[in-house]
Amino acid sequence: MRINRRHKDIPSLTTAALPDLIFTVLFFFMIVTHLRENDVQVEYHHPQGTHLKAVERSDNTIYIYIGHKNGSDANTIQVNKTVAEPHMLASVIANEVAIATQGDRQRPITAIISADKDTEMAVIMNVKQKLKSNGVQKIHYTATEVSSLQHP
Repeated sequence: MRINRRHKDIPSLTTAALPDLIFTVLFFFMIVTHLRENDVQVEYHHPQGTHLKAVERSDNTIYIYIGHKNGSDANTIQVNKTVAEPHMLASVIANEVAIATQGDRQRPITAIISADKDTEMAVIMNVKQKLKSNGVQKIHYTATEVSSLQHP
């Protein structure tokens, strides 16, 4: 007796939905990913603190970085993308305030200062005075959270 075996073909995998899946994943990563707007050219180490709050981002935000550049001991101030010399600080801040107010005039301008933990308070106060004289109403500082158990 002879048994006829049928060769069953394996059905091919349909790839019709593959482009939809790839574009969905790509769209998800485009929405979730936040790109950094400013390349920080200043080296700084955040001070540590407790009871810190997160600040929501807006278009009317000016980022100020105070630290050292290229290992020097002199303080370097970067306002958004511009590294400002001390004598040009007022004009750079005025320019950034003008750019920030073009987008949305209803929201107040916010400044976020990221200063090195060893920066003298006189430098920070000078930056604050320049910001206030240009109409910046909210000033926030960045720090890293330290649990209260580690803090004396």
